[in-house]
Amino acid sequence: MKAYQYSLLRYRRSKSAGERVNIGLVMAVPSDNMVLHFITPIYGRLSSFFGDFESKGYKAMIDELRDHFVEVLRAEEGSPDESRQLNLGEYVVTRNYDNPAMDKLRPKLLPDVESCFQWSHVMSGIHPKPEKRFQELRYEFIDRHEDAKAGRDRRNEDVIERFVRERLQESKFAPRLSFDRVLFGRREVQHTFPVAWENGVTQVLDAISFDYLHKKDIEQKANTWCGTLHNLGTDGEDFLFTAVVAPPPDKDLFSAYDNACNLISDMEQTRDVVPEAEIDRVESEILAVDLG
Repeated sequence: MKAYQYSLLRYRRSKSAGERVNIGLVMAVPSDNMVLHFITPIYGRLSSFFGDFESKGYKAMIDELRDHFVEVLRAEEGSPDESRQLNLGEYVVTRNYDNPAMDKLRPKLLPDVESCFQWSHVMSGIHPKPEKRFQELRYEFIDRHEDAKAGRDRRNEDVIERFVRERLQESKFAPRLSFDRVLFGRREVQHTFPVAWENGVTQVLDAISFDYLHKKDIEQKANTWCGTLHNLGTDGEDFLFTAVVAPPPDKDLFSAYDNACNLISDMEQTRDVVPEAEIDRVESEILAVDLG
């Protein structure tokens, strides 16, 4: 088990009004000399929360703040030459940070205590996989509220991954599968694939959710996955990737979804892109060929 500390980043429209909305999260893992941070690019909830919300100006502030976080962490003694995006590009992690602690990090990341961005109090916990816990906290404090605003339960990667795991663990091929396989690529990029197997070349499988309400989120997810696959495929071991994908709920976004699937499918490292509704194909057309 590893100890971690975290603090929420909140947007405050007016100091006098006092309303605050969670928009980001920073976690420090001292035992791993690691700092993780995320600022959501989605501002639909803010638009509904604040009647005359000006999205263009807000987006510019968020982009500047995100860049500032990365620059601060890079500049600190003991940090690496670069921060890197992990998994789906939904957060940034800096490794080899020299003894991170939230009480020291927060003033450096957000020095102006009177700005529209505010910290929550520092919270802490222990978990065997802090990066996984980071994702859980992100959903608990930020993502699920966007889903609640939309009046729906979003099928995120964790939901799809559990579904895929359960199906494959019941498969006759289960004894020949491995789980939580980590691959490494260039510039310290790494990714944990929930399912893997061997057929002469390492085969890996992961879930990708395009269950979004905005085209730009679908495009961002696809582009980030393409970058992840490219970086893992450079200076790393050879592998082939199978994606199990969930579509958006709105048929008007199906074109963007198709384009996103095609982008991932066209990557050199991609073997197949399987819609979640066709999960049986993984066993009947992929595992049966490789392991049958």
